[in-house]
Amino acid sequence: MGFPGETAADFETLLRGVEELQFDRVGVFTYSPEEGTAAEALDGRVPRRVALARRRRLMAVAERVAQARGGRLVGTTQRTLVDGPSAESPLVMQGRTAAHAYEVDGVVFLSGGPALPGSFVQGRITAARGHDLVAQVIGPPEAPGK
Repeated sequence: MGFPGETAADFETLLRGVEELQFDRVGVFTYSPEEGTAAEALDGRVPRRVALARRRRLMAVAERVAQARGGRLVGTTQRTLVDGPSAESPLVMQGRTAAHAYEVDGVVFLSGGPALPGSFVQGRITAARGHDLVAQVIGPPEAPGK
């Protein structure tokens, strides 16, 4: 958000597009000038506070869309790679499906069964929380490397 020359109308068009296209995930970065780049010399800088406000608005829309899309997975079973204990709570493990990029997308919080880091488990999706999913482990884990 905030690339030089970005107008309020441009931003509103982007917001509508994210809502209409229903992206599973959206990554948003606030523009910052980098020394030696062509963009550094462009006119029409967007004030940082405006760029940050736009980013917050866009991420709120993206999270609402992700919540709805994740909600469609509730009740399904997803093969999930276990990364390890959750950073939010060591009482649950976290992992990712094939649709989640490591450290970029949301995570799948896993509970209710053995889930060893590096193994795959079948997780029945029980809830969607923004960009994240919550799952109950069903069955034993697959051995790492299988």
